[in-house]
Amino acid sequence: MRKSNVIIYTSCIVVVVAVIFAMLTETIGAIISSLITTIITTLGAVVIWIQLKKASVKTSSELILNLNNVFLKSDGLVYLRDKLKRTDNKKDFSVDGKIGRKDTTRDLENFIYDDSVNIIEYLEFFENIGVMYFSGTISLRDLDDCFGEEFFVAMNNKYIQNREIIPYKEHYINIIKMYKDWYNYRLKYAIETPYPNSPLDYKSLLRSLYEEKRK
Repeated sequence: MRKSNVIIYTSCIVVVVAVIFAMLTETIGAIISSLITTIITTLGAVVIWIQLKKASVKTSSELILNLNNVFLKSDGLVYLRDKLKRTDNKKDFSVDGKIGRKDTTRDLENFIYDDSVNIIEYLEFFENIGVMYFSGTISLRDLDDCFGEEFFVAMNNKYIQNREIIPYKEHYINIIKMYKDWYNYRLKYAIETPYPNSPLDYKSLLRSLYEEKRK
């Protein structure tokens, strides 16, 4: 059996287990939300993994080039990146997806209600990069040169933080840990970061994940 098929079958089993667990512990509304997030996240990881396995890479720089090709070939990733760059991050986003101020542009409204799948795919792309980073396959310097703006324009976005990263932090453990290293790397070398006034509170998230793991 091909590796890709094994991964897909395994992913389906993970989804089924997640549904059963959710049915035992959550309300109907939470079950649906958890199920959708689990399915999209799992399948997104599988697709990206298969795409990257097609390329034979020997160095961090070669891997960066392949990752960049994967990113640029994804209409959803490129579309969301461009939209994030022109989004006014000074707006007060609430966790339920509504905006706290009335002077909201139509573009921001579209961003909130139309891009859930793109946001999850975007974060999952960097979650996979996190796996490579912590395995020593890819260097932070190479990552920053190619994906610095793409990473922080999403991670420092208030809406993405409140809507996806914080409530589903268990799905993004690698990306949160990588944010810690990457954020401090940019501080060390005085590299300007998008939306510097709304950094991800990685300390609280990592502490919360640690406490939940101990239970």
